[in-house]
Amino acid sequence: MFTLIEPNDHRLYPMLLDSTQEFFKGHPTLKESFQDLTNATFIVHTNESQRVCGGALLLKQNASVLHKKVQKSIDAFALKKKEVWTCTLFLQEENNYFACHTEFFFDIYYRNLYKKIIDFGTNEKADFLYMTLVPGEYLCTEIMGCWPYVFEIKPQESSSGLFHGVLSFKRNSPKNHRENRIIKFPMEKSLAA
Repeated sequence: MFTLIEPNDHRLYPMLLDSTQEFFKGHPTLKESFQDLTNATFIVHTNESQRVCGGALLLKQNASVLHKKVQKSIDAFALKKKEVWTCTLFLQEENNYFACHTEFFFDIYYRNLYKKIIDFGTNEKADFLYMTLVPGEYLCTEIMGCWPYVFEIKPQESSSGLFHGVLSFKRNSPKNHRENRIIKFPMEKSLAA
């Protein structure tokens, strides 16, 4: 089940947030990009026993946090808005029985997480989301989730070793990605939302 935890609700979910922040301890380069989490919004996926399986961290930050190449390519958006929504994803396989057993779970998980992020962007009236991901999360969104990035700096091209990209809320998923998903999984399934 996915749960949206906005900044005003942090005190209601201390155990879930403690578990999500554990992810950052193992990724100090991400911690630099997401320093003050008091104003962060979390989308958290929990299993049947209410343990965190994964999710997303969303934070509104100054446009200056964007990678320099991204700033140049979307300068018009960044300068107009001054602040942009930034995001990172995480998956904690140790709390997730299905993740160890099937690729199908990953496909459903990343597709449903993408939908939740799109809903969030729509509610916030955002044009795009700036993504900063560890290489494994990037590969999952690219291969399994088919997220339609409009600009990408792959981990091997980045000095931090992280993926930097722009996920547009205005652009639909590329046609070939939709066709691949229909062929691969003809029956739509979803995780409890």
